[in-house]
Amino acid sequence: MAMRHRLSRLATYGLSGVRKGDEHPANGARQFTFTYKELFVLMSDGVRDVYRYSTPITADEMRSNPAAETALHMKLFRAQRNFYIAGFALFLCLLVSYYVFQYIVICRTKT
Repeated sequence: MAMRHRLSRLATYGLSGVRKGDEHPANGARQFTFTYKELFVLMSDGVRDVYRYSTPITADEMRSNPAAETALHMKLFRAQRNFYIAGFALFLCLLVSYYVFQYIVICRTKT
């Protein structure tokens, strides 16, 4: 008996817990907006790190620590990698949201 109730509830509400047909497009827009903000913060952090590690090493620092240049280049590589990954993810998120909202428009015009 309980299994039948669970299956009928699943058929009515789906996996999201929202009654079928009651999905609101603003919920998706809110999720995309949150994703944009999060990726923008990660991208700005990458820009900040690239700017921080782009300063050249002085001769005094090189004499005191010979491995300083290698460590700086390693940190710069990581900062650039994070910046490019965040930028590409932001681009893909924009692309996916564009296609999702175009799909919503097409589905609404067909009904």
